[in-house]
Amino acid sequence: GVGGATEVAMAAAAAAAADAGAGSGSCAEEGADHRLGFWSERHAEGKTAWHKPNVNPMLSGHLGVIATGPGGTEGEAPKRVLVPLAGKTVDVPFLAAQGFAVVATEGVEQAVEEFAAEQPELGMSWAEPEGAFRKSVASDGSVTFMLGDHFQLTEGAAGGAFDGVYDRASLVAILPEHREAYVDVMANVVRPGGHILLVTFERRKGEPEAMAAGPPFSIPEAAVRELYEKDGRFEVALLEDKKVDISAGPMARMAEAGIEELRELAFLVKRSAKRRE
Repeated sequence: GVGGATEVAMAAAAAAAADAGAGSGSCAEEGADHRLGFWSERHAEGKTAWHKPNVNPMLSGHLGVIATGPGGTEGEAPKRVLVPLAGKTVDVPFLAAQGFAVVATEGVEQAVEEFAAEQPELGMSWAEPEGAFRKSVASDGSVTFMLGDHFQLTEGAAGGAFDGVYDRASLVAILPEHREAYVDVMANVVRPGGHILLVTFERRKGEPEAMAAGPPFSIPEAAVRELYEKDGRFEVALLEDKKVDISAGPMARMAEAGIEELRELAFLVKRSAKRRE
């Protein structure tokens, strides 16, 4: 099961939204500086409980989605995996330990510094600045953090296209009006046939204000399909749809805010060969 890890993450996100008055998305406005301000404040205040001590069960349970993408024969680990807006998640070193070359984007420098401090075995160090991103690289090259605006990510800036993507706390964290631009970035950096393991939350039942609140924003299956499938660039398959317990413990805060049913969804989003006209 999900256990307490996802509960803590979701409760922290709910608290973040409540503390920031983010019920209607007021935590961020247009522009990278304002987008990042909310998350910079969360890190500065130490309110980062969405970072879990254990590997996300959705990742360990669906690792094969990424492992069977291009970049090798069936079942081989692809060479390059993107983790967007990664923070300091332990999912990054987990992926590196599976033989993936991991590139993570992040907009808050403190998160990158804390990741380096908490994963000393990786020997992370800053490379010479180049382009729109600063890079922190593991001593063996297995992990690269790109510090900057994720929406400026290109295949060139990343050093090549990606065979796979693990998106757990990224799409659900951005404002709904930025989602199409976010998918455009993915279409530009994921190679044809590449696999995205996408994890979202759906506020399935509850009071209208609570249903619209975020981050994390509610992204049901229909919204995922509308975003990724509308122009043929991606194909979407629902892998898992499970109920998150909000009856007690840290998740009770979600119920108190007006949520009656919360679901966690996992998708395989496959990049097709079709390029956008």
